[in-house]
Amino acid sequence: MTPHRLPIGYEVPNLGQTLTADALIAILNEAENGDTRNLFALYRDILCDAHIQSEFTKRKAAILADRAALRGNNADPMQVQAVTFLTPVLESQCFVQGVSALLDATLFPVSILEKVFAYRNGQYVLADLIPVPMQLLDFSQGEVRIYDVDEQGRPLATSQVPDPNRYIIHAPKLLPMPERWGGPMRAVLSWWLLRTMSRQWWASLLERFGTPFLIGKYQSPDDKTVLTAAFQMAQRIGGLVISKGTEVELVQAAQNDSGTSHGSFIELCNAEISKLIVGQTLSTTPAATGLGSGVAQLQGQVREDLRRMDALFITSTLRDQLFSQLLRLNGFTCQPPKLRFGIDSSYEENAAIAMLPSLAQAGLELDDAGLAQLADQTGLSLRRRETAPPLSPLSSSAPALLSTTALGSIPHVMPGAAHGTKSRTERLGELWAEDEDLLRSIIEGSATPEQAKRRLSKWLERHATDAVDLIDDILIRAAESEAL
Repeated sequence: MTPHRLPIGYEVPNLGQTLTADALIAILNEAENGDTRNLFALYRDILCDAHIQSEFTKRKAAILADRAALRGNNADPMQVQAVTFLTPVLESQCFVQGVSALLDATLFPVSILEKVFAYRNGQYVLADLIPVPMQLLDFSQGEVRIYDVDEQGRPLATSQVPDPNRYIIHAPKLLPMPERWGGPMRAVLSWWLLRTMSRQWWASLLERFGTPFLIGKYQSPDDKTVLTAAFQMAQRIGGLVISKGTEVELVQAAQNDSGTSHGSFIELCNAEISKLIVGQTLSTTPAATGLGSGVAQLQGQVREDLRRMDALFITSTLRDQLFSQLLRLNGFTCQPPKLRFGIDSSYEENAAIAMLPSLAQAGLELDDAGLAQLADQTGLSLRRRETAPPLSPLSSSAPALLSTTALGSIPHVMPGAAHGTKSRTERLGELWAEDEDLLRSIIEGSATPEQAKRRLSKWLERHATDAVDLIDDILIRAAESEAL
């Protein structure tokens, strides 16, 4: 099993403490020739920098802070079972830590994890994901290999090509350069070195010119001798003893902008590092961009693009190199379900949802493929609402919901005394003769008998109050007339 870390004494010492420009060039040359130990050790050291650590954490947190979810084909029962089987993996601590380690490859050229499985309760489960130390990576033969280790975890001289059944290899190909050159993190080195060395340069400037110095003015050679002796004595007693006629000035050599210029240079270096890691600077150094300038939204979109790109790379790696193997070990023959971290940006999500009413007004609706895409975009489980189809009880092709058989069980409402001597049949005949077309349109526009009764009741209450009790008779008359 690969050790979590190398034993004490086998790690490359801290190189950042004494790094110079010449030493940096030598380290880069070694890496280009296949010896990357010092380069990766330098990467380790500069990650202790507060600014770089903060920006790198932001890049990772954009993925790790999102909820991981699996989405399979609901029409495939085996894939539904695969989602149920893999969901506990997403909630395990080793998976979260493994994803964090894989995200190192957003700046590093590669990140490798060793997979450890265990057999529990009749099935194989993920037991651990162990990051392979960068010091164990060998690029001397042009491809990534892993140094062998002894029982104490000490690296040996031999190396092996990583077995995909044992290791997860995450290496996003973002730049057209060999992996041994160092990946995107290589661009951080120069700005980090300049910013670090500028502190020493600034300290040397202050040491040489930051302390005020004395200027003495004299009139005679004798005064010069006295003034010189006074200056020498001033270094011991911290003061001057001179005559009234002698003039001394205290002059500040450094200009007023010597401090601000150093601060500006530090901000420049930090801004370039931030742009490389998180794609923008406003999340680190807020700045006024003007009302309605759109700069904040633009930089937010750049950060969102990086998040989605990182998620695309890492979900593809986990799906192909972890989930597929875990499913095969447990007898699943289906394709692994899709993995997703979070949802799209709120702006895009709101735009997609706001589009739905416009589609409905235009007489359009999402098909099954579009519904699946919307569910994947929003991260929500969506299904079509079950609604009764538009029925016409007077159409021969519609289900006979208003047939005489279906309506025969509805009890008739007996007419009251206010209806005079007219019989129920006479009042129904008069109403049907006067408003047959309108009654048919009300019934045809209803989806169920209950809805038809409600709509007829409201119309009769407003226009034919003496016929409110004839609702059931009207429905039966409509069904009978259609049958005829």
